[in-house]
Amino acid sequence: MAPDKTDPFAKLIASYCRGAMRTALRDKGNDYLHTLSSTPAAAAFTRSLADDKGETATTFKRWFDSRVAAKSRQNVSGKLLENVQGLPGMGGLALSDVFHAIQGLLDWADPAAYAAARAVVSRLDSRPENRKAAGDIAYRLPDLRTFERLYRSLVEVATGVSPSAQVYLATFTGNRALPDATMALPQLGTCDRIRLLDGRVKLGLAKLAAALRDMEAAASAKGDPAGLTRLMELFADNQRHADVVRVARTWLVAHPDPRGLDGVTVRQHLSVSLRKLGKNQEALAAIEPAVSSGQGGAMHEAARVYAVMAKAEKARALAAAGSERYPGASSAAGHAEIEWLLGEPSEAARILKEAKLRTLDYQSIVAPAFAGVFVQGMAHGAEAAFAEILKAGLEPGA
Repeated sequence: MAPDKTDPFAKLIASYCRGAMRTALRDKGNDYLHTLSSTPAAAAFTRSLADDKGETATTFKRWFDSRVAAKSRQNVSGKLLENVQGLPGMGGLALSDVFHAIQGLLDWADPAAYAAARAVVSRLDSRPENRKAAGDIAYRLPDLRTFERLYRSLVEVATGVSPSAQVYLATFTGNRALPDATMALPQLGTCDRIRLLDGRVKLGLAKLAAALRDMEAAASAKGDPAGLTRLMELFADNQRHADVVRVARTWLVAHPDPRGLDGVTVRQHLSVSLRKLGKNQEALAAIEPAVSSGQGGAMHEAARVYAVMAKAEKARALAAAGSERYPGASSAAGHAEIEWLLGEPSEAARILKEAKLRTLDYQSIVAPAFAGVFVQGMAHGAEAAFAEILKAGLEPGA
């Protein structure tokens, strides 16, 4: 039955249905992009929409194609963000999705990228979630004054709606009263509670040892894998690798068949800490069951363990498989890291050269990987490895 075009609510209902369909498609696409972490599966999903010639599917396909491209590190520039804004029916959620997907890949010295990001802010309305999204974009630009103003307005008009924003604002501004007010929120999640406890330490309101005990209690209370991950990250940041091993093993015993990638993530943290403690055989036993998941972090951690155990063939095969599955700067830096660990700095330099990396990639991705091997890992040969990078030559502008 055709809709009555004279009905004043017809357009409103049609708009609502289109929005609901886009949200459903977005949720399904996110399953492929994030839950499975598979760009081939995500690309196959968007290709399947080509058979639907309707406006909703066509617009969604063009939008989702841009996110798949960003995940694959293809054609990521301010122009991509600008083009997405030109699609019909693109609201704040869709635009901020794309921004968050590509923000770490944009060259912020490029005026087009800066202008396109600012244009996203102008498309967002004053709802609390959009104030936060606009604040996040302002922080990345960086426009810290605008970021603080937007986060303050969010907390003032919608206290408790975004506990994570209150946690971040409390730490950013040094506001000593806000942490206590935020801690009292009944809807405060485990991750935000842990971040808040960490913020109290940074503000001098709590001792580290006591805060870590409270964090562990919060993570244990609900058995939240995300909270456990945040706890393990903080333990590792404070060089408490034995604590990471303890809580990770306890969780794995309690969850012998964990859902999704939860177990993979826990095993990855467990392996890293065991490796830091010099227990390479135990690290290998921890990470090997996670490799079949195809998750990039697990594949790379297993390659690291193989490399430090001088199992060069396995290390290189796994690093190459990871680079093929997840092309881009992160994989190139990870592949180079394996060669540094194997004592082949010239091969590492070749890999970085062929990846055609940008200045941003060297600063934010390659440098931490280099430091992880030669500074934190206390390996020798940093000067020789750096000389090989310069000898191979960098891309223009890098």
